[in-house]
Amino acid sequence: RRFAYNLNDNYQLLKIDEPFFRGYACFLKLQNIDNPLVVYNGKENICIRDNNYEWIEVYPENGKSAITIMYDDKGNLIEWYFDVSKKIGVENGIPYEDDLYLDMIITPNGEKIVIDEDELLEALQKGDITQEDVNDAYNTLRELENKYVNNMSELIKLTNYLLSRFKDTIQLVPYTESDYEFVYEVKKNAYKKYVEECWGSWVEEDQRKYFEKFITTVKDNAFIIMDGDKKIGFYNGEVLENGNYEIGNICIIPEYQGKGIGTKILKDKIEENKDRDIKIQYFKQNPVGSLYARLGFVPNGETEFHYQMKKLRQNTLKK
Repeated sequence: RRFAYNLNDNYQLLKIDEPFFRGYACFLKLQNIDNPLVVYNGKENICIRDNNYEWIEVYPENGKSAITIMYDDKGNLIEWYFDVSKKIGVENGIPYEDDLYLDMIITPNGEKIVIDEDELLEALQKGDITQEDVNDAYNTLRELENKYVNNMSELIKLTNYLLSRFKDTIQLVPYTESDYEFVYEVKKNAYKKYVEECWGSWVEEDQRKYFEKFITTVKDNAFIIMDGDKKIGFYNGEVLENGNYEIGNICIIPEYQGKGIGTKILKDKIEENKDRDIKIQYFKQNPVGSLYARLGFVPNGETEFHYQMKKLRQNTLKK
């Protein structure tokens, strides 16, 4: 039984509950390493453990494999390492895996390498495991191949999401006039296709006029989403006269989409305004409604082109 590593101040543990992953993830910053660990991955010798290397260990709920995502001291991805497991569990709040010997590596270019089959068969000969365990190990291996090797986008999506959770450099800074063109382009990228579907075309001159009126109205409650010193999106929301909170827009530039940033901002705003009813609306063609429903929003009307939803304040829900 191998428990998640614990490096005290350099260790973070998160419980994840998302449609694409449920379970635990641990982030480790490796330090005070006297001797770098160099291993043969079936193709070549690589260093996987040294000072300032970073690992993310992933323990899926009721899973049959644990994943370690390894980075070097420059932040370069080394590999995804899959430990085929007899059981993934949690004991005293710490995740663990019961190793089943067989392992798989996926390299940054998507190559699959299966290792330690000899250890699996040796354990069978010694009676440490059963033939059923061996069959389960190979079944798990095939499942991993189908889920990740044949669909790298899923693995990359999970990895990017975990990075965004553990290495959160996202912040909201107040909108200024110098952000005008950036916000216009972000909103245009987010909504142009919906505008064309609803009204037939995107007329630049008209949209510029609408945007001028919009930004003048919301600028005191508008924010630029930053990743460090890079502008990556736009958010606006405000407390209404009746005391409720209205979420306006959460727009992320394309290269930062799919990393859970918008969802995190949404969850943060829900938490900040948990003592208020929260309103939101979205284009009917936008599939985001399922996310809102999962976060506790319920239908609250509709217009010709939009669905409206509301999330009741927490003290109301408890009654």
